[in-house]
Amino acid sequence: MRNILPGPDLSHLMATMKTCICLPVIFLGLLSSSCGQAEDSKVMDLDPAGADKIIAEKGEDVVVLDVRTPEEVAAGHIKNSININIYDDDFVEQVKKLNPAKTYLVHCASGSPTGRSRKSVDVLLSLGAEKVYHLNGGFKAWEKAGKAVEREGEK
Repeated sequence: MRNILPGPDLSHLMATMKTCICLPVIFLGLLSSSCGQAEDSKVMDLDPAGADKIIAEKGEDVVVLDVRTPEEVAAGHIKNSININIYDDDFVEQVKKLNPAKTYLVHCASGSPTGRSRKSVDVLLSLGAEKVYHLNGGFKAWEKAGKAVEREGEK
């Protein structure tokens, strides 16, 4: 860039200032994006088809954790799921007994972003769970998709 104004050539100063401003902004952007990925990489959201595929592929290596009430579970549940009612006073103590090295597929009734299963995912992660899947839409979406459901008294 040629200086057309009278006085000293300040182009080198402008280039230095651009570098001083741009590098920290880029660094902060990279830092913030990598911070959010550490925890997110432990949780993957799945639709019913994806959840069914994980259950089929991983078999006994995935634990289906149903955090609904016993009454909801009695009306229907995913085969071989375990139920820990999030409303139980000792919910966290029950979750502490789970093996954090296992893979978990967590669901409630609706699987909403602020619902019971999301809160349960946070508890699992805080207790050291290494891999967690979340069933978006919860049991309602699972049932609506025509996936296998067991009901009390059926096997």
